[in-house]
Amino acid sequence: MVGSHAARADDDGPARAYARRSTTVFVATELSPLPTVATRVELGAGLRLHRRGGLAVEVRLGGAFSASGVAGGYLFGARAGVSAGHALAVTRRIVVTPMIAGDVFAYRQSGDASNLVIPRLTVELPVSVVIYPHVVIEPTVQLGVQWLDGSRDVAVVVAPRIGVVL
Repeated sequence: MVGSHAARADDDGPARAYARRSTTVFVATELSPLPTVATRVELGAGLRLHRRGGLAVEVRLGGAFSASGVAGGYLFGARAGVSAGHALAVTRRIVVTPMIAGDVFAYRQSGDASNLVIPRLTVELPVSVVIYPHVVIEPTVQLGVQWLDGSRDVAVVVAPRIGVVL
């Protein structure tokens, strides 16, 4: 009986254990189209908790810098965000976690005393690949809306991430 229980737990695979209960620290960059920006660097970190059979909650913080030779200036800023959803193991090593995500970006441009604030609301789909019991690689896509100075625009984001499962 003990042997068969161990075999069943093994059959669940690392994805199911990750989806049910885990704490992951992510490091990421984000790729999204910015038409007039020649150089862009963004780095962020996140913490995601999976609890109670798959409930997923995530918080994110990050910073960004971009520059343009055409516009002759630079932009720097910070971001904060939260997501909530449900993690589902679809194979032994793959977990999908559909989420609702909200982010706020605050930027400052060279030579300008005012801040630029951009809120963004998206549907997010992280696909976690459990490489080892404590390492996941996670391509993420987001689609939604963002607002700037009273106007609304489509937000499309691709974010490659790597995570350490604590």
